[in-house]
Amino acid sequence: MVYNVYGRRKGFEMLCPLGSYPLLMRRDADDREEMVKFLTEETSTGAASSLYVHIPFCDSLCNFCCFYRVLLEENRAESYLNTLKTEIMRYSDTEYIRSSSFGSVYIGGGTPTSLETEQLAELLTLLRERFHILSDAEITVETTTHNAKREKLEALYENGVNRLSFGVQTFNDATREVLTLKDTSSDAISVIRSAQDIGFDNIDIDLMYNLPGQGMDDWKRDLQCTAELGLESISTNPLFVARGTAFAREIEKGRISGISDDRTEIDMYLLAIRELESAGYQQQNLVHFMLPEKEHAYAKMRFGQCDCLALGASAWGFLGGYLYGNARGIARYTESVIAGAESEYPVSRCARLSKDEMMRRYIIGSLHSISIDRDEFTRLFGVELTDVFRERIKGLLERGLIVSDDSTIMLTDAGKVWCTNVAEEFCPDQCVAIFEKMFGD
Repeated sequence: MVYNVYGRRKGFEMLCPLGSYPLLMRRDADDREEMVKFLTEETSTGAASSLYVHIPFCDSLCNFCCFYRVLLEENRAESYLNTLKTEIMRYSDTEYIRSSSFGSVYIGGGTPTSLETEQLAELLTLLRERFHILSDAEITVETTTHNAKREKLEALYENGVNRLSFGVQTFNDATREVLTLKDTSSDAISVIRSAQDIGFDNIDIDLMYNLPGQGMDDWKRDLQCTAELGLESISTNPLFVARGTAFAREIEKGRISGISDDRTEIDMYLLAIRELESAGYQQQNLVHFMLPEKEHAYAKMRFGQCDCLALGASAWGFLGGYLYGNARGIARYTESVIAGAESEYPVSRCARLSKDEMMRRYIIGSLHSISIDRDEFTRLFGVELTDVFRERIKGLLERGLIVSDDSTIMLTDAGKVWCTNVAEEFCPDQCVAIFEKMFGD
């Protein structure tokens, strides 16, 4: 049953844009002035928020990556950071952000550690000066093992970073070469051990599965190798062959073998759940597995109802019921900040969400986190979840994709496999059509 619940399985890669529902659907949304007025005049609710900062630079471009990033150039990076500082100052001067506190900070990319150590230290200092970051906040920096020199990691640790996320992908050296990764598996392990020696006690690594030529035994060895490192967090994601990437072109030319079929990808995901749970990890959401008493606070907040102040080119955030996306591309982002007036923000689109949109967005985020809190839904929206989406929930129960009790609706293993399809059931048809166009075959 797990293999053929829907006609076609939608991949996990669609969950991130689904999480920005309904912004991509409302392409003409332009509530920017209203949002700025709101931020200027209103006070936050007092609930802890998350903070995301996008660094779009990499010192090398992996052939499979489809995120917005560019090759590092010193002058370009310095100019971008100056623009980012201006954006930080403008938001931090608003009443809403001044009255906000931040329980998690995530510096992603790109590869933030492609920046110079001094640049990273200055950025972290500015964030602490301009925003109320809680003393026990989780502060994450994404990195790769090939550019995480010990002195840079020591500087991050000294500047309050308490969580690292390494993009390892695989410990198979032959596959690492296919993915154009710049170091060997032994090099990667050495860097991770160095981070542990420095004092980092919340380290995550990204692993990918359904890679070219990867069999079940290869994937199992990657999982076992990771567990043996004693890391606090492991993220597992299937390889997504995105149109327009160098990786996709290499497959088209026959220089790289294609990935396995959907059934194999499903088997690999279910194997990850079994292996990591048997190694003592608990599944926090669809892709993150944590040791007991650990959690990824940013992911929990980001996919919940918490505010997220998102800074930098192509970043998207959520503040006080306003969902917004920043200008994509460094040039457009810089122009919208530097060339604009004092009150200008690099927001390219912004929508104030209706109650219906908020409810659907809450469900999509909760499904990413595996379970929906029925009591919280009622508290937030004043209605029972089953009263609003009765038929959809009934259908999901009948197909074995969810289980339910008085307080929680939770995905089964089959529901996890088909989670994107499940999430789409709570989106309007026109939204699904847009995602189909963007990510369909």
